[in-house]
Formats: sequence, structure tokens, C-alpha cells
Amino acid sequence: MKFENIYKLYITSIYIMELEVQGKSIFETDIELFDSNNKRNTKDNNDENNKLREQIINAIINNFIPETWYENKMWTDLRNELMNYILHFGIDYIKVECRIKAGRKHNCDYELIFTLRDNTKIYRDVEFKFNTVCAMNCPQILSLASNECDYADIFYDNYLPKIVTLYDITHLLPDKETYLRYIYQPDYEKLPFFKHLYDNENKYKRAKLAIVKKSIHEFLKTYTKKISYEYFQNKFKNQSDKNYLCYYKGQIYTDKIKPKELQITSHRLKSSKNYNNTIILYTKTSTELHMLLRWKNHNGILFPAWQIKLCRFDDINNGPIMKKVFKSKY
Repeated sequence: MKFENIYKLYITSIYIMELEVQGKSIFETDIELFDSNNKRNTKDNNDENNKLREQIINAIINNFIPETWYENKMWTDLRNELMNYILHFGIDYIKVECRIKAGRKHNCDYELIFTLRDNTKIYRDVEFKFNTVCAMNCPQILSLASNECDYADIFYDNYLPKIVTLYDITHLLPDKETYLRYIYQPDYEKLPFFKHLYDNENKYKRAKLAIVKKSIHEFLKTYTKKISYEYFQNKFKNQSDKNYLCYYKGQIYTDKIKPKELQITSHRLKSSKNYNNTIILYTKTSTELHMLLRWKNHNGILFPAWQIKLCRFDDINNGPIMKKVFKSKY
């Protein structure tokens, strides 16, 4: 594995140190992103900030951070927490490396590589979550494209024409085959149709949202009768391999989802008076998996997907769970 770290010093009214690792820049002041109350932590910047946090964790574990940065207590505290997290694996290693594996094609954020005394290696998948103490408190543990079902087909036939009329873009509407080929990707530039909707969304945003919500509501009423447990079981199977690294108020907590928490036994449509958007999957434990059907890249434009949240209902979660090492009882 080859890493590059280049140090640059920029002089403004004060000295600002920048670290470049694998073409990504980290500033000494970026440690502030681990303070959830910091003014830089806004909803609009969440994705960008989380990528920076992931880079910082990677750089600390790989010893890329200059020692002078650790004169700042926040940097020192985070390093200590990460070293304790690594120790919790109980592996007698001589070297540990961190490799970022984030992105939709990967199952986790990091891979930790432990080198043992006989030069053999042990690998551990790690999932980073910010501002939470366990997997249950995360908005999602997994996001899956909804391409296993015919939602996008039905949306194209029955609901997209209403959006096309709303925005008066019949001339830009691609044929169904082309639409389905590009709908499960995040790039608005791929087709003029997506680009126009994205650029002009605010003109009829609320009206478009109403169309999208109706499409989801109507679709789920039918889909719950033919949902495939086998399909989702196969998609969930790697989730129990993840080791969660949860950061909350200066401390790191660990969690791991047990296989039985992912074994589906039954399901139902979540009750809602006016709008259904979630399927509840029951498992072999008291844990539930809540599958929310939503559009990841602006409603009705790109990437319809299942946002899957873990909901535990057991003795652990009826009381305080602020523990340095969080473990499910299953």
C-alpha cells in the first residue's frame, strides 16, 4: 500500500498548516468538525464534513498527522480514543494500517489491516458514524438502490408524465429504456432531462414532492404483498461483518450488528394516516429493520433507494447506553 503525505504552510494573518494525503487536504483547524456544536457543522455541509472526518481518522491511524498538531488537546484526545478503539479488537499486532473504502460500491468506510509478528495479516471492516453511540441511533445502516422492484418503471409510466407536464419538458423526456439505464446514478449531467429538473426544481418543488409522495404511497401498498425476503437477506448478510466506530461528544463507542438481527421473519407496512413510505421488517430478535423508500438525489429526479434503519427493542435500550463499549445482547 502506498501513501503520500505532503506538508504545506500557508501564511495569512496567522499560520495555517495543511496536510495533503493522497491528494486530499486536511487543515489543522478541521479537528473542529468533531465538535457537533461547531458552526461549520450544518446540514448543508454534512456530506463534505463527514468525508473530512473520515480523512482525519485515516490520517491519525496511519501516523500522517504532524506531532505539532497534537499540541491541540482535541487532536490528542481523538488519537487516544482511536488507539483505544483499535485495542478493543484484542489483536496482538506489530503494525496497523487504515485504508479508506467509502463509496457506494463498498460495504464499509474503512479496512483496518493488522500485521502480526509472523507477518500474516488480519482484516477488519469498520463503519464510521458521527454524533451517535450505536448503530441504532444512525439514520441508516445501509442504503440500497430500489432496482430489485418495479418502482422506477411504474414511476416512469404513471407519475413522471405529471412532472413533465408541470415543468413543460416533454421534448427532453428520454425513452423508458434510457431513463431506467440512468436513474440509479447520482450525476445530473448524464441526461439533459435530469439536468433541467435539477436546475429548475424550485419552480414547482412542492407540487413535484406531492407527486413523488403519492407514487411511493401507492407503490408500497402493492409491493408489501410480493416483497422478497431472500433478496434483502442477501443484501444484509455482510452487515454483521462491520465494526461500528461511533463518535459522540469526544468519545468513541463500538457496536456490532449480530446475524440474528438481520434474519427476516415477517413484515408489515408502517401505519400512517395519510402517507406510507416505510416497510417494517421483523427479525429473529426484538430488533426491527425499517426500510424507508426515498429518492437520494432530489425527489423524483435521481436514485430511488431503500434507506434502512436499525431499531432495537431490548433491555439494553430501555436504559442508559452511554458505554465505552456498546454490545448488543444477541
